[in-house]
Amino acid sequence: MITLNKHASFPPAAPAQATVTKNLEFAEAKGNETDGVYNVEKTSKLNFATAFPHAGLYEYNVKETQGTDKGMTYSTKEYRLRVYVANNTDKSTYIKSITVVDTETGEKPDKLSFKNTYEKNGGEDFKENQALVVEKQTVGELADKTKNFTFRLTLRKAKTAKDETIIGKIGNKEVKFTYGEEKEFQLRDGEQLVFEKLPAGTRYNAVEVGETDGYTPKVKVIEDGKQNADKAGTDAGDLSSAATGQTNLVGEKENRVTFVNTYKDVAVTGIITNNMPFIVLAGLLASAIIVLAVAKKKNV
Repeated sequence: MITLNKHASFPPAAPAQATVTKNLEFAEAKGNETDGVYNVEKTSKLNFATAFPHAGLYEYNVKETQGTDKGMTYSTKEYRLRVYVANNTDKSTYIKSITVVDTETGEKPDKLSFKNTYEKNGGEDFKENQALVVEKQTVGELADKTKNFTFRLTLRKAKTAKDETIIGKIGNKEVKFTYGEEKEFQLRDGEQLVFEKLPAGTRYNAVEVGETDGYTPKVKVIEDGKQNADKAGTDAGDLSSAATGQTNLVGEKENRVTFVNTYKDVAVTGIITNNMPFIVLAGLLASAIIVLAVAKKKNV
């Protein structure tokens, strides 16, 4: 809603000041997406509801009413609108000219422009306080569930982000990330790096650092609610959530990167594992026989 405070200059018999409120309605539009941000531009004509009673200079302060919509930052721009009204030959009036002045800069734009910024947290349409999750799982009978795996994560700032840093959590431990800088961290089986607040439009690349440890890595990426990748890596090689030179997008729906490492079970030869209890018992029995034999010999 646009509010106009009117200051009029005309003969003393007329009111010196009045307030007029105009509602401007716009058609809905999706806009064009750039860098994870939808740019929507809407226009409307400002029509004066009644004719001006007489000639003179009418001045209006024009600003946007501050709303309460969640995630919306409203424009604080204010303009001085000057309407010059002249007389027709039939004694009616008409608008001769209109000028606009930006009250902050003093510039004279050719239109009234109000820019509002809508910032939505990533993953908000999926689950609150879960903008992005990077998690670790291990598979295999001989997999070490206590082993730490090393990762690198780089975050690219969304157009709507205000801060230069962002906080992620591994359990109750906070990890600070700086946009544009790569940072290492470690996860073991069942652990997650969770970003509770991360603006939609943020881009990232998560990499598991390769090491020769007998585990074969695999990564599954859900990007804005859709599966984006499901690929396997090699034992010693790095494995990235995104293709070479690319990044992943934090959207309004689910955003999750799951690294699964499978430990290749190695067959152990030379031991009949299933018969081990009997082998142990046989050993104990042999010891008992030897002890008994020694005892009998002493009694002779």
